[in-house]
Amino acid sequence: MAMVVVVMGAWTFVQIRAAQSDGPVFDEVYFVTRGLTMLRTGDMRLVNNDPPFLGVLQALPSSFRTDVVLPLGNRSWEEADDYWFSLELMYWFGNDPDALIYRSRLATVALVSLLPLFVWLWATKLGGWRTGMFALLFVSLDPN
Repeated sequence: MAMVVVVMGAWTFVQIRAAQSDGPVFDEVYFVTRGLTMLRTGDMRLVNNDPPFLGVLQALPSSFRTDVVLPLGNRSWEEADDYWFSLELMYWFGNDPDALIYRSRLATVALVSLLPLFVWLWATKLGGWRTGMFALLFVSLDPN
């Protein structure tokens, strides 16, 4: 069991370090923006084709911060233009985009850190301790 904790701890550490150093991917800002607007206003106008759970989860750490400004009076909000609204929220209203992205990634890391544990439990139940450790290492060494 100690080996499982060590592998999962190392995996989580690597995920947190990557969250600090990588730039935002294309759609990452949209998830944060949609989640923030849903949590703060209850309005789902920016949710177009993605399930809202991930956006809400990613926005949860930033939703309680009073320094995060939502540009709700802008044209992009009125027209439900998630592309421009996301850019305005992240870069044009004095919000710290690096902090917003990092906090959203920490929420994702918290959720995804459960994956190796569930894989280990499942594989151990199916094939024993060695199979579980192999599956745990296999999942933990996946670069994605």
